[in-house]
Amino acid sequence: MHNDLERSGENDRRRLESQLQILETQAQDLRAQLSQERDIIRNLQLQKELDLKDLQNRLDKVVSRNFLQSAQDFKMS
Repeated sequence: MHNDLERSGENDRRRLESQLQILETQAQDLRAQLSQERDIIRNLQLQKELDLKDLQNRLDKVVSRNFLQSAQDFKMS
């Protein structure tokens, strides 16, 4: 009976160690995935900022052109 308990305890220990290893591997994989997703988000945010600056510059140019055209039209009338 003592041997059975000892064997059972060893089996439980091996099973728990195996589960622990699986969980540690999953945690490492999730950390790597999180890091990749952070990089993707950071790059998307930077691209968004660049796009917004570009759009703002284009809008400023159009507004300037329209303002100058309106000023010229006003002078001619």
